Amino acid sequence: MKNKNKLLFYKAFLCVLLISLIITVILIVKKYGTQEKYEEKNEEIVEVFSRTEEKIDQNGMSLIEFEGFKVIGLIKIPAINLEYPILEQTTDEAMKVSISKYWGGDINSYGNVSLAGHNNKITLTMFGKNKNLKNGDSIFLTDLTGTTIEYKIYDTFITDPDDVSILRTTDKSVREVTLITCTNGRANRLINKAIEVK
Repeated sequence: MKNKNKLLFYKAFLCVLLISLIITVILIVKKYGTQEKYEEKNEEIVEVFSRTEEKIDQNGMSLIEFEGFKVIGLIKIPAINLEYPILEQTTDEAMKVSISKYWGGDINSYGNVSLAGHNNKITLTMFGKNKNLKNGDSIFLTDLTGTTIEYKIYDTFITDPDDVSILRTTDKSVREVTLITCTNGRANRLINKAIEVK
């Protein structure tokens, strides 16, 4: 009787384990299937943004939208084969879709504009390859006027999520960009700082 109970317990445990494994696989496939859909749409939006002459309305607002968010520019980093639209705001929903503006003025305005993106380690999408960036690597930002400015990375470091010093502008007469993504299981932030190439 005791052995029979033990056997039933192990069978039930294996059943629960198998069901949990199946559910986990389904959730992973769903998550990365959704991410793949966004990646394809990101490529389309980059193409639309690049081809569209009139990107702003009479009020200065972007005419191009992606998943309900205004597109305010493009980011391109050749060293890691990255090109994404930049969304107007950082929210949980926006970050599922693309790179977003976290802090600062308009794209390519003077001062520090900070951009946030997910560190998709498995698919290496969005800012998933930022850890491979080195000093001297180029970042190109295109704004709503169609102007593209090149920035060079001069510093890469890890900081804690509450470090607001990364948002400060060191010199309001220069253009800076700060890339922000999670690292160490979201415990810290990986920061890439870049300055305009004159």
